[in-house]
Formats: sequence, C-alpha cells, structure tokens
Amino acid sequence: MEFISALMEGNFTAEYVNGLTEDLFPLATGLITEGIIDSHPEAAFYLALAVMVEGQSGVEPPVWLWLRGAAEVNIGVRSQANFIRNYNNSQAGARTVDSVSFDEMSDISNIMAQRLFLDIKRSSGVVPDLNFIAENDARAAAGILFQDGGFGG
Repeated sequence: MEFISALMEGNFTAEYVNGLTEDLFPLATGLITEGIIDSHPEAAFYLALAVMVEGQSGVEPPVWLWLRGAAEVNIGVRSQANFIRNYNNSQAGARTVDSVSFDEMSDISNIMAQRLFLDIKRSSGVVPDLNFIAENDARAAAGILFQDGGFGG
C-alpha cells in the first residue's frame, strides 16, 4: 500500500526509491526509466498495482488484466486504448453529438485511478474485484463522460 500511496500522493522521490525493498526496486526503476511516473502518474499506479497483485491469492486475473488495460487507456497506447477511446467517442456522439478529446479521456481515466486508489486505501489495501470496479469506479466515469449517470456500454 505504501508504494502505490507514494505514487498517487506525489511522494515518489529518489530517496523513497532508494529505500525500497529488492522486490519493489525493479518495478520502481522500470516506471522511472519509462518516464511513466512523470508523464502519467495514474498509469504508473495502474501498472504498479497490476504487477503487485498478479498471481496474488484473492485477486482474480481479470482484475490485473483490467489494471494493465487501464494503464494503456490512460497513456493512450495499444489496441485496448484505441478500442476504449473509439467506443466512448461513438457513445458520446450518439448521446450528445459531441466527441471526446484525448485529454478528456485521460482526465476521466485519472479520475478512475484516484477513485480506485481511495477504494483500496479505505479497505486497508484490499484490491476490489472486477464487479466492484465496474460498479463503483467505471460507472462514475461513464456518468462524467456522458453526463447521465448511465453505463458506457
């Protein structure tokens, strides 16, 4: 929990990284080397959390796969990001005749990351299942995106 808190709360300093255990140090240096922490801190949160929970007892594969996909959507890279962004643009166009800009989608992804982080923090580090994420975090994002509180799909 401390690692993702440092990412999300802006405390990911060189001093902090140097004090990490050997199991987290490579993850931190990878995120730093890729430049993700500075350019997309919420994507760094998604990726770090995915790596940390993959294979962990009580965390189903769809959760860490969703987290990896959420990082891609946040950054705007790869096919999953293109699919999600195109789908949401189509939905927005059908509902409001407006399109959704790259920055607007990134802002919504950032909001989802913040909400998920708070959910995990409130539950003492327990990562929710995919149903919880969809119901509580993704639904809020769809409400912001479509300004009607409904699901995006």
